[in-house]
Amino acid sequence: MADNTIDPPEDDTGDARPGRRKLLLVSAGLALVVLVSVALTAVLMFAFQEDPPTPEPKALIQTPDSLEKADTQRLDALIQQQAETIKQLQAQVQKLNEGQGDESLKAAMADQEQRYQAFLVTMKEGMVDLANMVRGSRTWLEQYGARLDEAIQNSKAREQALLSRAESNSEAR
Repeated sequence: MADNTIDPPEDDTGDARPGRRKLLLVSAGLALVVLVSVALTAVLMFAFQEDPPTPEPKALIQTPDSLEKADTQRLDALIQQQAETIKQLQAQVQKLNEGQGDESLKAAMADQEQRYQAFLVTMKEGMVDLANMVRGSRTWLEQYGARLDEAIQNSKAREQALLSRAESNSEAR
């Protein structure tokens, strides 16, 4: 009996898939096109690149006279700026020595004492309200109420001392 099967033709590369060879050739061609375009772009960029302008030799060389003038001008500007700063600081020191700064500080401290007193009075009123709400808290209110009264009196004394110093300084002028 004769064998009627047909043998497939064998590829001379030994590949069983003929499409693989085409894929390899197309990939190699694309890679070659990309490499050529990158190389061509690089060559064109370097060829058409503008050279930086070269300065004239005279501009590069500075004479000692021109350097001294530039340095002297910068130093004069710095000295003038420092002199203005010194004048401003001297005026501030003079104001403080004359007591002008003391008055504003004393006024601010007196205002702060008044606000502190208002806070203490409000806190004491809140303590009285709380003591009225809770049974058996009268002893607690008496103990801490006395401390708040003392703090309020001390604050009033500080305020009076500040105001009397401010008045004595204004009369001394």
